[in-house]
Amino acid sequence: MSRVQMEPKEPQLDVTEKEIDAAEKLRGYGELSTALAMTQDMLRRVQDGDKRMRLLFDVLRCSTQLRADSVTDDAIRELEKYPYPEFSRVLANSIRAYAEISLGRPQDALALLDMNIETGFFEREDFRAHKYDLCLYKGMALERLSRWNEALEWLEKAHAMYPDEASAPDQYMRRHFGWAEVEILFNKARCMYGLNRYDEALNLSKRAYDLATGGTKTVAMMYIANTLAMQGKYSEALRFYIQIQGMPPSKSVPADQLQEGIRRCMDYLEKLNPLSKTF
Repeated sequence: MSRVQMEPKEPQLDVTEKEIDAAEKLRGYGELSTALAMTQDMLRRVQDGDKRMRLLFDVLRCSTQLRADSVTDDAIRELEKYPYPEFSRVLANSIRAYAEISLGRPQDALALLDMNIETGFFEREDFRAHKYDLCLYKGMALERLSRWNEALEWLEKAHAMYPDEASAPDQYMRRHFGWAEVEILFNKARCMYGLNRYDEALNLSKRAYDLATGGTKTVAMMYIANTLAMQGKYSEALRFYIQIQGMPPSKSVPADQLQEGIRRCMDYLEKLNPLSKTF
């Protein structure tokens, strides 16, 4: 009777940093469902405990915005099995707060963030990067509530902690810095709109454009065009609106809003000089 010799199985390779970074970049581009699926697949394969914890927080960053409550609850339950579960809970609250802002519930976000502040954890040096997020999210929530001056204070607190990429001390902040700094500038610009300080809004929008990449650069250009239109600089605004048409698309710049900006500028310029047509 012949015996079949079984070949030894190849050892399963652990999830790589490159794989995790790829899913996190997709999340940053707004591809939440795809990023969540990739992250859940990595959770089934990951062997390193620190990577697993990072992936669980990445799941929360997707699932909370997608309102996938059962996925969120499962991730939180697993995180609470790690040492110091109270730390995991406050970080999960910050992630949920960001989701509440994205879902149009800034008052609920503020409640979660204020609860986190009361814990005192965010005054610890090892929570510095997370305090940066908390300050940013609180500024964002206050901006959505039209509490412009308070929002500016919290946004400036975040920026002062890491004023440039060189000041970001760890890998998390270096990955996170570019998106966060542009978000600070966008939120500050909206505060300046609310306070009718259009010159400052324009300067902030231009700084965001210099830092942004891909579709976010398109959003920054739209901020610039809208601000110029608010200032009555219709010829300049029109040039920017037309330039946006050739830039990378962004979900945050709907085609109908762009066409409305172009139409508004052209209508004004034609009324100013009815014998000429502006193209």
